[in-house]
Amino acid sequence: MVNTLYAKTSLDQVYLETIAQLQQSITAHRTQNFTGVLLQYQTMTATKFMSKWIEEKNRG
Repeated sequence: MVNTLYAKTSLDQVYLETIAQLQQSITAHRTQNFTGVLLQYQTMTATKFMSKWIEEKNRG
């Protein structure tokens, strides 16, 4: 059953069409991806505070 639903031959065309659509409208897709934007912001904030912590640790 799983091999039938997720067979490479049956999903090949759907996958390629989805990628092509995303390439044409990547900016709009990225602005609609709230979760991705939120995760990227959290990652950047965590990196910023980690670097500040390392700077302070190395001072002492």
